[in-house]
Amino acid sequence: MAARPYPEHWKGENGLYCAGLARRGIYGSYSDAELIAGDISELLRPQQTHSNGSK
Repeated sequence: MAARPYPEHWKGENGLYCAGLARRGIYGSYSDAELIAGDISELLRPQQTHSNGSK
């Protein structure tokens, strides 16, 4: 698997995420975690809308 460029380096294949591996210290880990949480939220948003019938 080839490494992804900086903006989406945390997003792997098959739903695998990697946080804190960009050699940017604690701030980098925090930033990666926020990006991962946002991505997961976007993935779940359509499921949440359909499951309860409201937005």
